[in-house]
Order: sequence, then C-alpha cells, then structure tokens
Amino acid sequence: MDVATHALIPYAAALVALRRKGDARWAWAAVFGVAAAAPDLDGLLGGLARRVDALWFLQHRGLSHSLFGAPLFAFALVGALALAARAWPRRLGLFAWQPAFVPLLVLGSWTHLVLDGVTLSGVPLLFPFSSRRFGFEVFPWQVDLLFPIPAAILLLHALGRLPPRRVAQAGALVAILLLALGAGLLAERPADAAHAYPHGLFREWIVVDRAANGTLVAEVDRDGARVDPTWFPESIPPEAAPAINAAESTNAYRGFLLGSYGPMALDAEPAPGGGWIVSFTDAAQRYESLHEPWWVPAEDRGLETFLVRDGVATETRQGW
Repeated sequence: MDVATHALIPYAAALVALRRKGDARWAWAAVFGVAAAAPDLDGLLGGLARRVDALWFLQHRGLSHSLFGAPLFAFALVGALALAARAWPRRLGLFAWQPAFVPLLVLGSWTHLVLDGVTLSGVPLLFPFSSRRFGFEVFPWQVDLLFPIPAAILLLHALGRLPPRRVAQAGALVAILLLALGAGLLAERPADAAHAYPHGLFREWIVVDRAANGTLVAEVDRDGARVDPTWFPESIPPEAAPAINAAESTNAYRGFLLGSYGPMALDAEPAPGGGWIVSFTDAAQRYESLHEPWWVPAEDRGLETFLVRDGVATETRQGW
C-alpha cells in the first residue's frame, strides 16, 4: 500500500477516536498517523541491504514490517521529529515528546501491517522468529487508482486548506473504497488454484499450481481463462544435499527467503570445474518479474543462484 494511504486512514481514525481529548488530540493523532507510515522508511535502506548481505533483514517488508520491528521504525521517526521540535518548536511543536506517544507509536505502526497484509506478498509478522509471510493478498503492491486521493488530502491538510473534520470524512471514504474494491476482487479470485496472487487491479491473478509431473507452473488467470504459462522445473539429486545446505546457511539465502512469498522451486546441477550450481526460484515473484518489468525493480527478482564448492557457497545471482 502507498505511504499516503498508510498515513491518512489511521490519522483520520485517530481524529475521530480522540475527539474528546481536547488539544492533546492533535498531537496524538499526528503521531499515530506518522507512526503508521514509518515502516516504509525501509525503502531508504533497501539498497544497502542488497549490497551488504549481513543487513539482509533491512530489505523492504523485512524487519520493519513485523510486530517487533514496525514499532522500532516508528520510534526512530517520531523520536527524530521530537528532537527537531526542540529546535523548531513553532513548526514541529506537535511532536514535542510525551509519554502518551508510546502506545500510539506501537499501535500506529501495527496499522501499517494490517494494510500491507491485504496486498501482494503480505508481511512477515513474526520476524525475526520466522520468515513466514502472512496476508490475504487481495490487492497488488499498491492501489494506483487511489494513491492520488490520500496524497492530495494530506497535502491540502498540511497547507491549511482542509480542516480536520473534512480529513476524517475523507479518510473514512478512502477506507470504504478500499473495502468495496477488496470485496470485488475477492469475488473474482480463482477458486480452483492452489495459489493466486493479484496481478493488476481488476480480474487478473498470477496462478501457481503443480502440474501432474510435479513441476511448478505459473500463469495469468484473466476473466477465468489461463494464459502465458511459465514452467519452473526442479531437479534435486540426492548427492547435492550438502551443497543445498551450504547455500541455505548464507545470509544471501536468508535475505532471499525473507523477500519471497510464492511456492519455491529448487534446482541443483553439477558446475563446470566441480561443485554445484544451486538455484532457488520463487515462482510467483519470478513470473511477475518476467511479465511486468515496468513495476518490478530488477529482472533477476525471484531467482537466487549459488556456486557451491568445497562446502563454500558463493552467491552468483541475487533475486531480492
């Protein structure tokens, strides 16, 4: 979900819920909205996480999108605003630190997980204890048709052109539109697919199933018709098990696993000169990468490859 929607809906809800709290509600509502957007600060760290394998957990929708990590990002952002408020009290006085901010930071950041939990790939709620992703995957990465609306509402409000009452009403309208769109999309989800992921906003899904021979196949379900199939063959010789274990013990693989959300295909083949080439493919993510280059940031996304020799695994292709 886009950052404007992440901020607007919780901010509007807080304005309504805190309406009897007097002047304090303005600061509390603002902190709640800022905390709700804070987990997306990980977008500033994604490049670093890809370059330094030891920081794999800082990738987008990694640590920041967990029950444990989201409040940390919220504390960092609101804490920085609180420090800035000391220097510029007239402009940022709303963010002067209060103990009441603590529960608002935690709960506000968790609203981010709720909204991203209904989009493609979901969120790793239990990270760092588990990399498993949770979500309903009703929408694509973000709802492009709605993004200009919350962005314009917040901009007009920041410029003093839209009073809080109107912001609360507009936030409720955006939430209702999301619910209506979500209900419509759920009604279109293919019922006979093992895995279905939103592909485009209306009536298209990436469907991943296993063929009769066990091979993963991904294709687009468009108005009930399956088109553009892509196959992901697997080959796992028993003697490749130590090489696979070596690859799975690396930070590079942990980063790939954290960023994956679809069924995984595994392939291992002898490497020229000795050793093994081990490849992990997230079928859903790889399919999206191959068929939607305008959105996915890297053509290698969804495919992680290692060269394993003498028990040492070296990443040769990064897919996260």
